Amino acid sequence: MGNDYFKKLYSRAVEAGDSLEVLWDEQRMPFDSVEKRLTDLLDLRGRKVVITGGGGAGLGQACANRFAGLGADVALVDIKVETTDATGSMPQYSGPDPHGVASRVAEKWGTRAFGVHGDATDWDDVQRWMAECHSLLGGIDVLVNSAVDVAVVDFSTATRDDLDRSIRGTMAGPMYASRAVLDYMIPQGRGHIINIGSASANMPTAPKNLLYGTGKSWLASFTKFLAAEVIHHGIRVAGVNPASMVRTKEKIPVLNDMWFYSLIRNQLGRYLLHEETANVVAFLATDAASAIVGEVIGTDGGSSL
Repeated sequence: MGNDYFKKLYSRAVEAGDSLEVLWDEQRMPFDSVEKRLTDLLDLRGRKVVITGGGGAGLGQACANRFAGLGADVALVDIKVETTDATGSMPQYSGPDPHGVASRVAEKWGTRAFGVHGDATDWDDVQRWMAECHSLLGGIDVLVNSAVDVAVVDFSTATRDDLDRSIRGTMAGPMYASRAVLDYMIPQGRGHIINIGSASANMPTAPKNLLYGTGKSWLASFTKFLAAEVIHHGIRVAGVNPASMVRTKEKIPVLNDMWFYSLIRNQLGRYLLHEETANVVAFLATDAASAIVGEVIGTDGGSSL
């Protein structure tokens, strides 16, 4: 919470005669939730959700299905296929196809879903596609920063292009999108930003993990600092740290030291599904998570233990 807000709150407490009753804010405390079922608090009907990296077959698509399944309208943002081919997308995923994914999501859940082509690592393009999402949805209540791009190499052999690509794909992207969406969330006095981190942030000894792990470690810190700055605008920021996930048996990658290191740390002793992380992502945007601010929740099967 910013210093200005703290000083203002403290001044109000002093004026009230040193009483801490100043924190008893009935207008902002969720009393209406007390008599509701938990399932009622999970209802996202009427909410507008933007998901970056939403056009592939992985976590973005799983998040879209979870949000739509709870009644939300979604906009799925992803780069064009030719851009993916040029930069080298992660090999275990196909696509991206935000329009195709949006069509399937809308048909399955009966909510509105839109596909939008956009680059999360380009500042000017982020302003464009965020405005497009706002127009299509009629507002933005939730931003999920799921897009990622990184060079999986040893730092000692990394080129400048590897470094620049990794900084853009793990740091600049979430920062650009978060900054852009605040122009819509702050005026409306509410919103949720959910950052997709990684258990790799806690694995400094994992092979070829320096660029990815450092980027995701930065994202965890960014989540906390951003949460502290914007909470007094009614905007909650949180994140998740998943570990290695697969969708089908056919998508299991070829054995390599990086994946093996991640999998042997998984205390569940099995692969994780994207939906297991998407469950928590969607939950964080519901009224049931009203007290969660700045937390980065592990959905890694105990990989960080």
